[in-house]
Amino acid sequence: DDAIWSLDAEGTLTISGEGKYNVPYYNAPWLAYKENIKNVVIEEGITNIPWASFYDLFNAVSLSIPSTVASIDTYYNNGFAEIKVADGNNYYSVIDGVLFNHDKTELIMYPAKKADETYTVPDGVTILGSYAFYLSENLKTVNISDDVTTIEAYCFNCASIENINFGKNVEVVEFNAFPSTKLKTM
Repeated sequence: DDAIWSLDAEGTLTISGEGKYNVPYYNAPWLAYKENIKNVVIEEGITNIPWASFYDLFNAVSLSIPSTVASIDTYYNNGFAEIKVADGNNYYSVIDGVLFNHDKTELIMYPAKKADETYTVPDGVTILGSYAFYLSENLKTVNISDDVTTIEAYCFNCASIENINFGKNVEVVEFNAFPSTKLKTM
């Protein structure tokens, strides 16, 4: 009840207020303007990003997350080319536009529209999270570092990835980690 949204003439969707916000499943009120939305800015005070908040924003480029966000549901929220996190966020961090937990041990969300065709998971990451590479459009090859031990369910769901090079320490690959991909080699 304490969150509001606005869309300016330049195509920036801003969500502001205090605490958690909720949106109807696959039916956020800003979807009526989805063609116009280029950037999403969540302002300080908002504490969560719910499931499918940014579903169907095909023209959106960047997502800016404030220091106050402590919870992000990755399902249908990765349709950007870049993710930014404000300094002082105690839950999340970013390396080259890719979202990680604060201590960078879990890759949470690779932006689906990021232009790179090859991505190497950084050393120190031990978990590739659920829906981490969901709907990745341009990514063709993922190199998984030797530090990764777990690949969670739906990690590569509906991704355009063709090649995955596993590190030597992957111990757990959860159910449906690779559904609807274009994988040719692992």
